[in-house]
This record gives sequence, C-alpha cells and structure tokens, in this order.
Amino acid sequence: MESSNIFVRSALVENDVKNLFSFMIHNRNLIDEVRDIENRVRRRNILIGEDELYEFYRQRIPDNIYDIRTFGKYLKDKGSQDFLCMNQEDLIQFSPDPLELELYPDHLKLGNHVFSCLYQFEPGSPEDGLTVQIPSTAAASVPKEDLNWMVPGLFREKVNALVKALPKVYRKQLVPVSQTVDIILNGIPRNTGALANILSQFIYQQFGVDIPAAAWSEDSLPDYLKMRIAITGPEGHIISSGRDISVLENQKTEGISSTALYESRMKWERNAIVEWDMGSLPQSIDINGEGKGHWILFPAFVQDTKQMDSIGLQLFEDQTEALAAHCQGVAALAEIVYSKEMKFLRKFLTVPRHMSLMVEKWMGVKIFQKKLYQTTLTRLFSSNIRSGDDFHAYVEKTLPDMPSFAQKLMTVSLEIVEAVVNAHSDLDNLIRNNQS
Repeated sequence: MESSNIFVRSALVENDVKNLFSFMIHNRNLIDEVRDIENRVRRRNILIGEDELYEFYRQRIPDNIYDIRTFGKYLKDKGSQDFLCMNQEDLIQFSPDPLELELYPDHLKLGNHVFSCLYQFEPGSPEDGLTVQIPSTAAASVPKEDLNWMVPGLFREKVNALVKALPKVYRKQLVPVSQTVDIILNGIPRNTGALANILSQFIYQQFGVDIPAAAWSEDSLPDYLKMRIAITGPEGHIISSGRDISVLENQKTEGISSTALYESRMKWERNAIVEWDMGSLPQSIDINGEGKGHWILFPAFVQDTKQMDSIGLQLFEDQTEALAAHCQGVAALAEIVYSKEMKFLRKFLTVPRHMSLMVEKWMGVKIFQKKLYQTTLTRLFSSNIRSGDDFHAYVEKTLPDMPSFAQKLMTVSLEIVEAVVNAHSDLDNLIRNNQS
C-alpha cells in the first residue's frame, strides 16, 4: 500500500518517469492551460494542488500497482489510458468569469499588425506581466505611442496607479480616485495617441484639471503594468527584450532577402507618376522570403527633386522614413495635378513692391517667395492619404482655404523679416556709435 502511494505521487504527480505516458502529456497540457489563466488574471488559486491531483490518480489506480512495470502491465490490460485523462473541471477550483478572460487576449494589435501575447505571474521576475512578441522585421512598424496602453485587463489597474502617482497638486483634485478612474475608463478614447496626452486631454475636458503630459510618470509603477517587448528572430528565438521603448528603437532588423526585395520592387515601385492611377496604397506590405524569412515594407510616394513634373512610388524598410516621404509626395502630387491652382498661388505670394528692397537685402525676393510657396504647399497638402478618391476630396476641400492661409503666412513672414532687418540695422548703428 505505502509503496503504491509513493509510486503514484512520485511518478504520476511529480512526473518522475523517464518517458511520459500519453495521459500524462494530456494532463500536463491541461495544467499548463490553467496556469496560463492564472498568469493572465494574476491569481494562484484556480489550479488544484498536488494533493488533489494525487487523489485523482489514487482513486483510479489499484493498491497493487507500485512501479513502472506493474503500472505498464495494468494499462495494457485496461486497453486504454482515457480513464486517467483529466478535463479542465478536474483541475480548477473555480471557473473564472469568461468575460474577465476576454480582457486578456492572446493577440494585441499595435499599429497595422497583430502580435502574440504571453502572460506570466511571477513578481520580481523579468518576465512578470504581459509580454508582446514582435518579430525583428516588424519592429519599425510599431507605433511607440501604442506601447503604454496595455490589454484591457491590466488597463484599469494601470490608470489607477498613474493617477495615484500624480503630484499632489493634481491628485487632490481627482479624489475619490476610484470614481475618477471609472469615469476615465468609461469615456477615454482608446489607442488614439500617446496615453499621457490622451489622459491629460480627457481629464481637462471632464474635470477641468489641467495636467501637463510630463506629469504622468510610469517610474513608480510595478513592472507588470508596463508592457514588456520581446524582439524575436526568424526562428522565433528572442533577440532582445525589455520594458523600455529603446528595445524597439535600437532594434536592428535582419536585412531583407535581396531576391524578395527585388521582386517586391519590381511589383510595386514606379516612376513618372503624374496622377493617382494606381488604386489604394496599403500602409504596409508583408514580404515572405525563403524558409521562415518575413519582412514588412512600407510603400510611399516620393518627391523627385530632379523631375519636378512627376513623383515616384518606392518601398521603404523604415516606417518613419516612409511616412515622411509619402506626406511630401502627396503634396508634390497635388502640385502636379492641380497645377493651375498652384500657378495662382505663386502669383498670390508675390512680395509687395514696398517690401521688396528689404526682402532682397535679407535673403532675396525669389528665394523668399519660393520658401513661402513650399511652406504653403507642405502645410496644406502634406498628408498620409492612401487612395485617389481621398486625395481629390482632400485637395478640393483644402483649395478654398489656400489664399487666406498664404496671406497670413506672407503677412507674418514679412513682419518677421522687417523686425530682423531693423534689429540688424540697430545693432550696426550701435556698434558704429561705440567705435566712434
């Protein structure tokens, strides 16, 4: 009897056997699933203990089974191991609320891509809390402002901790904190920008408390309320990890396959574009190479400084560079497609005759007028537009505002030039007077 008890506890409960039986693998997988639930909700009272696991086996295995040999013969005689396979109800002490579990998703969308989530409940461990696995090839595509939002299940606790960590001058205006957090969670627009900025804007609108974004600090928050980033390589191994944005910023992705890059460029890139005739442009495209190679590229319009009468379409490996180039490219395309309106803008931005001498003295009239024109073009038409219909709708909606914007820009710029020229003149006079 005692030898059978020792065998059941040691071999079956503690898995102290050379080769696991199929029912043990099944039960261990179920145990891992329940532990994953505990890791998500950060509780250690859902999975049964070893004593309950022992009782499950003890009730199903006769007392005359005391080693692997007798146990193997017993299973062979039974003809199946199903009677030792557990289900989730056997392993949990109580069932978590399904709605609560939905607050801890398996995947999280950051920017235009979805990444896997892992959860760990181990305070003090580097892996404690939420870890988002981001392939190195996708690191450049992740908007940094998305990293502070967390999953819904941890967001309430994070906002509560952030409010409590505010300087007293702001915090005392938001008591009781629990009520304030409820109002924030019920009304704040999710994932629309940097969390600190959105919190400040929402609290000012709701409570009239003006909190600068810099007042929100995550320094005092426990690690599990800060998203952990794990950068992974092509084979799934972790290259680097941490809770600081620098993990993402400093990531050097593995170079894209030259073959995959060539094929993608042949498919996507174009020159001599003079109108929007290529349909909608995606924010990014996925490229699969040989083996497990996977990359993300970013299509963008580019302004050709050598050929001002057309633009190009290129693929970028860096999202930030692509966005900057594309916005400028959209403005350049607007200049080409709406050339008549832009010709009017150039004439409209002519320096008045009585100011021309002063402007010529400062930087030259032609250079000044060109800068005003480019500034107007960029400020009004530089935009991350991705379809022809949106492009035409946006430009035609903006064109009526062009004269008033240009006039204000001209007026302010001339005032500045006049002030600078006068200041230089006064300074020259002061120096000459002192010298004499």
